[in-house]
Amino acid sequence: ARAPRAGGGFGAAFVLDPTAAGWPLQKVIAPQPTFAKGSFSAAVAASGAWVMSSIGLDEIGLYGYTPGQATYIGGAWAASNATASCEPYLLGYPTQLSAALGGEHLLHLSAGASGAGSTYIVLGSLSGTAPGVQFEGTHIALNHDGYFDWMLGQPNQGPFIGTLGTFAADGTAYASIALPAGANELAGLTAQHAVLVIASDGSIHASAPNPLHIVP
Repeated sequence: ARAPRAGGGFGAAFVLDPTAAGWPLQKVIAPQPTFAKGSFSAAVAASGAWVMSSIGLDEIGLYGYTPGQATYIGGAWAASNATASCEPYLLGYPTQLSAALGGEHLLHLSAGASGAGSTYIVLGSLSGTAPGVQFEGTHIALNHDGYFDWMLGQPNQGPFIGTLGTFAADGTAYASIALPAGANELAGLTAQHAVLVIASDGSIHASAPNPLHIVP
């Protein structure tokens, strides 16, 4: 499924499994947010075990790869050229949940191929992204509030699923946040989430924030 300007405006391709009930999400393919201009995945094609995404001609040099390359999705996932050397990013889907109905906010995390084995933690804020906070010299574009402390202090507990862990061999990981039905007091709020990565060399990196809009 093509989703130009999804994922905070950077563009993403969502790979679904049409053979399973509900067409579950299998993979999110996204470019490097630092350089993306929003044209990634304006067109997506699938053939057999391959998925191909369009990219703007003015972005090819920035990504360091050439037209025609694609991400192999048969059997095992291989790191796409678009994410092989990127900074950490987090993409959330869907971008909107109903407070009355509840639902699950799926998070696709990546630190690029060089981030394999690195530790990550997903953090959040209900009070915006500026001015944010500093952690060991790294800026996290999330304001400190009770939700931030909850995610920091209780990862992988309650509504937070897989929010603390390590990246797989391809530098990706998955997490989710469960919004219970009837959480009407949250209607109208926007939850911002970002992933903090502690690399094997001890360096610390943070992704850009990604919003979840909570509607009535």
